[in-house]
Amino acid sequence: TVDVSYSTAVPGEVLLQLIVKVETIIYSEKVKSSKGKNIHVLRPESELNADTYMLNLTHNNKSVSKKIVKL
Repeated sequence: TVDVSYSTAVPGEVLLQLIVKVETIIYSEKVKSSKGKNIHVLRPESELNADTYMLNLTHNNKSVSKKIVKL
C-alpha cells in the first residue's frame, strides 16, 4: 500500500496515478476530495517491487508529481 496525503483549496475529483518506468500506469483511481487535508491509501493489485515510481495527482486541471523510491 501507499499512503498519500494532500491538500486541496476546493473540494472535487482527484485522479491519483502510480507510474513506473516510462509512463507505465500501474495504478489509477479517481477519488472525491474535501477542501483542505486529505489522506488516501493506494492499494495496487500486487506488491510493489524495489524500483522508482512517480505518483501523479491531478485536481482542477492541475497536476503535481512526486517521486517514490522503494528499496
